[in-house]
Amino acid sequence: MLACLALLAGAMTISPQNALFVFASLLMFLLMSKVVSFIIKDPVKTLPIVIVLSMLITRGAFVYLEQGAVQSYDYVMAGVEAGLAFILTLIFSSKPADFFYSQEN
Repeated sequence: MLACLALLAGAMTISPQNALFVFASLLMFLLMSKVVSFIIKDPVKTLPIVIVLSMLITRGAFVYLEQGAVQSYDYVMAGVEAGLAFILTLIFSSKPADFFYSQEN
């Protein structure tokens, strides 16, 4: 919870719009992780996918609400942002090998 507040405080130093986006992203992530936890019991393996989907949905919704339409450039930028979030999640969780190579025993 403290990390969420720190993220919101940091985003607020840039602009209220950034803080709103971070807040919406956090809500989307919490909602999606709760839904996925009912389906798949291992949260570590699903974390990168949940982050990618929550970033794509949140960025798409924000662009649509701001501009009234979503152009191909916006799709590409949302994909790049979600891809970077995916890679950083794998790096900081130190689980890239576990995500890509599952060991069947």
